Amino acid sequence: MLKRTKGDPAPPIVIEHVATPVDTIGDNPYDISAYNSMKLDNILNSYIAGNEAENQVFYLEGGKTYHVSSNISIYKGFTLRTNPEDVAQGKRAKFYLSGMTKTGAAVNTCNFMIGRQPVSGENSAIPIDVDSVRFIDLDVDVPMAGNYGTSQDGTANASGNYFMNMYSNGMGINVTLLEWNNCTFQGIVRGFFRIQGSNDFNIAHIKMIDCVHYNCGYFANNGSGYWYIYADHNGKPKSNILNDLEISGCVFYDSPKSGLVTDQNRNLTWDESVRWNINVHHNTFVNFNTRANQAILNTRYNPGGSYLAFHDNVIINTKDEADVNRNMGSGGWDTRNIQGGDGSGRVTFDIYNNWTTNDPYFKNGQPLGNAFNGSSNCPGKWVKSGEADYPAGTDELAWHLDETLKATDLMVSPNPQHFVGEKPSGLDHHTDTGIDGLYYQQTPQVLSSPIFLSGAGAPMLRYGK
Repeated sequence: MLKRTKGDPAPPIVIEHVATPVDTIGDNPYDISAYNSMKLDNILNSYIAGNEAENQVFYLEGGKTYHVSSNISIYKGFTLRTNPEDVAQGKRAKFYLSGMTKTGAAVNTCNFMIGRQPVSGENSAIPIDVDSVRFIDLDVDVPMAGNYGTSQDGTANASGNYFMNMYSNGMGINVTLLEWNNCTFQGIVRGFFRIQGSNDFNIAHIKMIDCVHYNCGYFANNGSGYWYIYADHNGKPKSNILNDLEISGCVFYDSPKSGLVTDQNRNLTWDESVRWNINVHHNTFVNFNTRANQAILNTRYNPGGSYLAFHDNVIINTKDEADVNRNMGSGGWDTRNIQGGDGSGRVTFDIYNNWTTNDPYFKNGQPLGNAFNGSSNCPGKWVKSGEADYPAGTDELAWHLDETLKATDLMVSPNPQHFVGEKPSGLDHHTDTGIDGLYYQQTPQVLSSPIFLSGAGAPMLRYGK
């Protein structure tokens, strides 16, 4: 049976860039010489299936482009990162999850797959143990990935891609750490990290630190698809991927997926061992889920004893006045029940110091649906009953409104560059150029503003270039 290999990994391995001019997908060859990219499928698959000790570190050369063109099953720990020496010189590696070719009208895309399918005769209920899986200092893209309606007549299918998915018939898994650190992501259309399957799965720690998501698009007209962290525990009350989830220092720009974290509304009485510890802090969300109009967080059935934190974040919706067809929906936190877990019937909502600008797309500074400080289907539901704890006080459930600044006062050019409805590419987020315009203006008005002085938001945006 295929199992992980313990032991001490070798020193970091530098994958010296050698361009792959012809990429073979299935039986079809494609000329990708224009991308000057190196294919890594064989290197990664050979390591994961081989006898080398897990947690091997692979360095990619900064300023070079690498890619995979098939789904990579991860059942052994490793780190993929830009060589730190190159990062120190301002050079980062690009990493493509395919997206450089088409078969007919369909863009060829792929994902990482956490876990694997069982081999013949293997009991899939016996979990695979995986240690640390880390992605650091990478610029991830799927260059040709399409959003809903990117063709001129608005009928093109969106790319059904993820950064990481899981096999529906896969083995159970136990993962120690899954981490994304100082990475940028664009062209991830359908979902970012999706968990699924009929076996138990547990991830001790998930970390997304100092990352940027932009041009990540939407899978259908209403922005649907899968949430960034899609924790579908699928009727398994002992499974838990939200044991320790931290999302901090990140920027989410004009990437209107359904939301950030969801339990997929699974009505479970959680095992007494299960707690959720979710900490979303010091992030900036700009036009985050405007098309889906769902919640940023969706934890409807919380295990008793859980700690759920959302603090020091900046949430902004903004658009050009001429961008009249852009949806500007918004949602806060959809949470409804406390079930199982430690049996206390209580959770802690650690919510404070969240801010927005004085733009007309929220209601008195609060999201249009599931406002944190509401009284139904939100963290404020338990204020009167006293069945939840609020360490920062219940007044902090409301987002703070900086009445002195609009988004365009705070930032250089935060509005999306593309206008919805323009042809032929009015729905194609790849016309946006990243977060260059999101840095704060260094004006006296900004530097003395309540939102700046609060220290909320992603630190990377606080000072201009």
